[in-house]
Amino acid sequence: MADPRTSPPPPTARSSAAEWMLTGLLAGNLAWTTLCLGGYLAQTMAVTVALTGLTLAVHLLHRARGIERAPLHPAGWLVLPFLAYGAANALWITPVPWLGWLDWLGWAQLGAVFWVALNGVRSPGPRAALLGTVFALAAVSAALGVYQCFGHTEWLMLGRRQAEQFFGRASGSFGIPNSLAALLLLVLPAASALALRPGIGAARRLAWSALAAWYAFGLYLTISRGGWLACALALAAAPLLMGRLPKARRVGLALGALAVGVALVAGLYFAAPRVRARLDAAVQDAGERTRPIMWRGAWQIFAEHPAWGGGAGGFNVLFEKHRPERYQDEPQWAHNDYVNTLADYGAVGFALFFGACGFIVWRCRRGARMVSGANGEAQGRGADLPHSASCRAGSPNPAAPNPTAEERSTAAP
Repeated sequence: MADPRTSPPPPTARSSAAEWMLTGLLAGNLAWTTLCLGGYLAQTMAVTVALTGLTLAVHLLHRARGIERAPLHPAGWLVLPFLAYGAANALWITPVPWLGWLDWLGWAQLGAVFWVALNGVRSPGPRAALLGTVFALAAVSAALGVYQCFGHTEWLMLGRRQAEQFFGRASGSFGIPNSLAALLLLVLPAASALALRPGIGAARRLAWSALAAWYAFGLYLTISRGGWLACALALAAAPLLMGRLPKARRVGLALGALAVGVALVAGLYFAAPRVRARLDAAVQDAGERTRPIMWRGAWQIFAEHPAWGGGAGGFNVLFEKHRPERYQDEPQWAHNDYVNTLADYGAVGFALFFGACGFIVWRCRRGARMVSGANGEAQGRGADLPHSASCRAGSPNPAAPNPTAEERSTAAP
């Protein structure tokens, strides 16, 4: 039972309207960012930044006027030390200040959206609306991917033309297939869990199952090896986290899920020529051909600047020192958030950001209360949906990996 001393006050007409206003702004930001090539282009990125700033300003104004009176969620404060450190890093350490501040702006947007979704969207209705927005955008992006594969191979959002190397693969509303795979991986487990929920009725179970199948089909059309691997590992690991089941049964379910995944990939290998070509290329290249070059470069930058990193947004500049002669691409990022953060912000920045993320996951996993006046288990898991919203709208392309050279060339007019 919730502690009456810390429970949020009951919503009023004004606070309910304020909450729905924030929900509308967050949903609009999600839609804009997702449907505009992930918000990567400069002109669309400017709108994303403006929407994020407006959302935060509205939230702070509501709190200043006493419209929102619920206690602040403690998890929201955890991102502030990294943002402060990142600003200092961009001010004093980065080799290119404007790149440093541009990189910091992406982190600041993530923190702002996480804060607003966590503290400004608390009621079940608005939260369900945000989750529904994510589900709907993923379904639309999958439909666009189907159109690309079976209709117009060269089509992209905003009148752009798809890069030739991605012909026959779905990228949906994004520029590259891996970005669509990342979005679908965000929603596929949630839709599957909702389809398997006990006591929801046959019609709702069928609807959620159909939606999960649609997401899975879209994921297949991306032919994203990394996306498929991540999905298989997640499905295999999920039973191991079911603490209420006996250990032997959890291991058995994990091995069964892994076997099903291997069987599906084997079937696709023999049935789909494009899948076979992608997997054969992975074997020929021993996994990845170019990304390990970027990862090694990022690690070498970190080794040279272990504490504070090479500077915010500095990877692409400092990478030149470690570039092999045979590698002529312009990486921009390390295409791995962990080593990229180490290279740019060092061990201190890595610990501040991923330490905060790990702490939130640990607290949610334990079912501990995260809000003053939380109301049982449902509130104890309250960071889940806001975290999804922050991943989707908190940066210029929050649903997807950092854009590759191919995506940048695709996005060019």
